[in-house]
Amino acid sequence: MHSKKENFNSIDIAKLVAALFVVSIHMNPLEPGLANDLIIGIFARLAVPFFYLTSSYLFFAKDNIGISNVTHYVKRLLILYTFWFVVNIPIMYVARVEGGEHTSSSQILIILLRDFFLSNTYDGSYFIISLIECVPLVYFMSKYMKDIWLFVIGLLLFLFVSVCLDYYTYLPPSLSEFFKRCGNTDYDLACTSLTAYIYVVIGKILAYHKEFINLNKWPIFCILLLSFTLYYTESLVFPFGIPRLPISRILASVTVFICIMNVKISSTMPYKHIRRMSTIIFFSHFIFVFFVWRYYYHVTEVLKFGCFSRYLLVLSLSILTFFFISFLSKRECTKWIKYSY
Repeated sequence: MHSKKENFNSIDIAKLVAALFVVSIHMNPLEPGLANDLIIGIFARLAVPFFYLTSSYLFFAKDNIGISNVTHYVKRLLILYTFWFVVNIPIMYVARVEGGEHTSSSQILIILLRDFFLSNTYDGSYFIISLIECVPLVYFMSKYMKDIWLFVIGLLLFLFVSVCLDYYTYLPPSLSEFFKRCGNTDYDLACTSLTAYIYVVIGKILAYHKEFINLNKWPIFCILLLSFTLYYTESLVFPFGIPRLPISRILASVTVFICIMNVKISSTMPYKHIRRMSTIIFFSHFIFVFFVWRYYYHVTEVLKFGCFSRYLLVLSLSILTFFFISFLSKRECTKWIKYSY
């Protein structure tokens, strides 16, 4: 299917930028205003959809995908998930104790064990779980269904989540109550495979139909302009209680992905390390975010840190974690730490 090796250098760099955006979402580095609306409200919110699209595209872009590829992919993700699960156990324990969800250590450990297999456990784990569920599902479904039906199913699931979280108030009372209850769960439906599925489907479609990526630059530019116009309009009306239109995020994410795929970078940069850095920043920054917000008063008042300084603190610690892990991965006795990326 792919006669020559593709150049994914632009994706590697974009993934690192996306990881920086994810950190910004959780640290609010900017004061309220136009810059915050543009950078955090628009660009940063495309980061996780971009990760889904990239992961799906890179998997399905391989030649002659078989069940062994799916098994290897899931196994690798499970190892990554387990590594960060173990690292986050102390934080998950403290968070559940302070949240008053459970009273005894045995209860908390049982819940953590249950969530390890069934749902979102530590911050960011939903991303891995969604890929573990969606990539094999799309692979097997594509053997029996056309891409258009996979896309329709993904769109319906995405819209279902949107109605459950935002639009149920616009429905008749009987339907409104049903969708409200569906959205009233212990976990944010927006951070589940229900919303990830459509991005995985689109990534698969783009991998098999390169003509969508190789469009003329003017159609791409027009679609990009339209999607960001819609997306920015949402950020203006959202504070007035008008729900966001989720379709514009899909359109914007896909268009950005196509634009990045059309950027070919041939310079000799350490792309392998860039890929690892983006992964470690994504997962490790949640740990530092937890401590910064836990000791918010001390960080803000004692250290005199403002919004952007707190962001730089978390980002710097995450980058240092990458270098520390890279150092340990080269030592014989700590090679196992490579499972962190």
